[in-house]
Amino acid sequence: MTAQRPNVLVVLTGQQTADAMGAAGNPYLATPHMDALAAAGPRYRRAYCGQPLCAPSRTGLLTGRLPSATGAARAAGAAAGGAVPEPPLGRVFAEAG
Repeated sequence: MTAQRPNVLVVLTGQQTADAMGAAGNPYLATPHMDALAAAGPRYRRAYCGQPLCAPSRTGLLTGRLPSATGAARAAGAAAGGAVPEPPLGRVFAEAG
């Protein structure tokens, strides 16, 4: 019997603080779709960002390495050219089926 692979959804938003959705208790925002996702899956209340700029931060998320280790932190907000030593998350998922 083959093990069932989990469905994984990665949501990336820009300029969003941890409390910027209804599921986090914010009474001023209507975020019904994000609230439904939060109710059905895990929420990381103590997560943090490895770099305040979006491209280096996403590089860290997608490679599992600090932006300073990928070279993205030196690229003034744009991903640095050159190869990333580890396969990016998308490739890992694709190879896993």
